[in-house]
Amino acid sequence: IACPKCQAKMRELGVRTPEGLQAKVNGHFADYLAKKGKRAIWWGEIPEREVPKNLAVMSWLGAECGVAAAKKGIEAVMCEHFYTYFDYSPCVADDPCTYPWFTEKLPVSKVYSYDPLKGIPPEFRKYILGGECCNWTEYTCTEQDLDWKLWTRAAALSEVLWTGAKRPGYADFYRRLTNHCARLVAEGVNCSPPDLPPVDDPTLLEELIRIPSVSADIPQVNRAVRHLRDRLSADGLCCRVETMDDGREVLFAANADTQTPDVLLSAHLDVVPAQTPDLFVPRRENGRIFGRGASDCKEHCVLAARLMRELAGKVSVGCVFGSDEEMGGRSTAFMMEKGYGAEKLVIVLDSEQYAITTRQKGLAHYVFVRDLPPVHTGMVKGPVPNAAVELMRGFEELTKAIADYEDGSWRDVVSLVSVSGGRDHAELKVCVRAAEYGSWERLEGLLREKLGGKMTCLRKGDPVILDETASHLVEFRERMRAKWPERNVDFYHLNSSTDARHLQYLKKPMLILGVDARGAHAPGEYVILSSLDEHAELIGAYLRERFGK
Repeated sequence: IACPKCQAKMRELGVRTPEGLQAKVNGHFADYLAKKGKRAIWWGEIPEREVPKNLAVMSWLGAECGVAAAKKGIEAVMCEHFYTYFDYSPCVADDPCTYPWFTEKLPVSKVYSYDPLKGIPPEFRKYILGGECCNWTEYTCTEQDLDWKLWTRAAALSEVLWTGAKRPGYADFYRRLTNHCARLVAEGVNCSPPDLPPVDDPTLLEELIRIPSVSADIPQVNRAVRHLRDRLSADGLCCRVETMDDGREVLFAANADTQTPDVLLSAHLDVVPAQTPDLFVPRRENGRIFGRGASDCKEHCVLAARLMRELAGKVSVGCVFGSDEEMGGRSTAFMMEKGYGAEKLVIVLDSEQYAITTRQKGLAHYVFVRDLPPVHTGMVKGPVPNAAVELMRGFEELTKAIADYEDGSWRDVVSLVSVSGGRDHAELKVCVRAAEYGSWERLEGLLREKLGGKMTCLRKGDPVILDETASHLVEFRERMRAKWPERNVDFYHLNSSTDARHLQYLKKPMLILGVDARGAHAPGEYVILSSLDEHAELIGAYLRERFGK
């Protein structure tokens, strides 16, 4: 600190840091105000600072401040700015009070999702005085502006603070809020309209399909993550978004405030590229929804959201919504590294309809590079060496050792992805599917032997092999057979891969399931909407009976 007077005061008071000096000054004025029958409030960052106990703390930067205060026996008011600062834009169409240089947004649906007690252990909650909303008037210029920003969201925060965990849900609140806002407008109050009406499952799926969240397009993937987060938060679910080192966001949601619910669901928001742009325009027809991701795997994201909502208060359920499953699923592995998991059961929603997947192949992608010294073709007698040709000949030899097509048997398979280059330099990419655990060393040895050149593994995931005699698999198969006696329900061996490749290492019982959705990755992919209802009923009943409170 540069100020000589402050340095002198620090020496006088025996403090070593500016934070310590601030604590002393605050304590001085807190004592002064107490003598006058008043109480001081610290609008500050308590985790790093010493705070006198006769202060109350305004927890505005995040829940951490209030949690830290409560654990020190200091009373706090919860007003986290991203839930309670009503000078932020309410996110409605044609907003007359938007300033181009002030971009913070706070929809009423997000206000309603606020949990001021989140993260505070029950024994410390007695130190939480309550919550409040704030409207800082740098960007609130008139009384009409204030009314527009205040009253609609104040109704949401009031219900949050009055009802707590017993709030009836955003759909119910939205219906009442619409009528309440109409009354306010009739009385001359310039309140903003509600921003985000609740939606049914088909509408949510259509919203997600419209977001072209191709795995490699991180901004669009993040857009899908945030859209689903906002929808689930509005339904009262606890949502957390983690960010990977490349900026890719990953969503975890749960109907309880925990990273390890009893049941962990898995689905993914990313999709493969579309053959034509119109695949990102959903089409509803004859009880089906068509569009990119309708069959892999946005329909399962919608199912996961529904299960968490319907089982709230009955079964602790969460979901990791992977954001790069089509590229190997590193996002799901990342969430496991961050501590997300399951206490009792994992359900991967990404598989064939009317079956339980008990085996899936390991999947790896490799690139081989072959470089040859440049030559003058006119100076060479006989065939001219060609890097691309040599790689292709090597691949032909490789297919004599590893099959290059599926034939219905459970075996290793290699497929050619691409070849590029020419005489001096060439690259060849292959995809390998491994049928058994422990196969990669042997398979990679064959790749090096037959293809030569420099080998780089782009990504790799292990096979999944579940014990088909496990009681939970046998029981769930019988439930499926009872529900769909006309279907040939049985265990299924998947030639492809899902994020079960990572989730198996949680070492919990696992189910790998899928709704009736067809044509994954093809132009005509679709989901049968009634199948969402049927699977929600089946899975929900099973979880209530097995793990219900």
